[in-house]
Amino acid sequence: LILINQMNSHKYTSVPTGEYDEENNKVLQLKKSIKVQDSHLDVLSDSVARLGEMSLNISKEVDLQNRLLSNFEIEVENATDNATSLTKRTQELVKRSGGPKYFCVIVILVLILILLFLMVIYT
Repeated sequence: LILINQMNSHKYTSVPTGEYDEENNKVLQLKKSIKVQDSHLDVLSDSVARLGEMSLNISKEVDLQNRLLSNFEIEVENATDNATSLTKRTQELVKRSGGPKYFCVIVILVLILILLFLMVIYT
């Protein structure tokens, strides 16, 4: 038997050894459980820290990609403007040269010239 001091009195009460061992085992199990939970929390904390680093890296990459896309969009707009301008100038050139009728004649003559050139080379 083990003697335990009661709270408000100076008398000691005897507690059977089996009950004390049972309480002691519960305390030990609780401490083990807390250690296991602490180790799980440490792993979780490390994982959260890695996720935080990954999210920062992803954010930086997304910002970079957005800047690149903005630059690409500007370049595409410039190319579209240049193509539109070139198309208008080509249409004006066709009108000044006599319209589509003369343009077709010029294209046909150029094709005939290429055909004659190829006949000379291969004969």
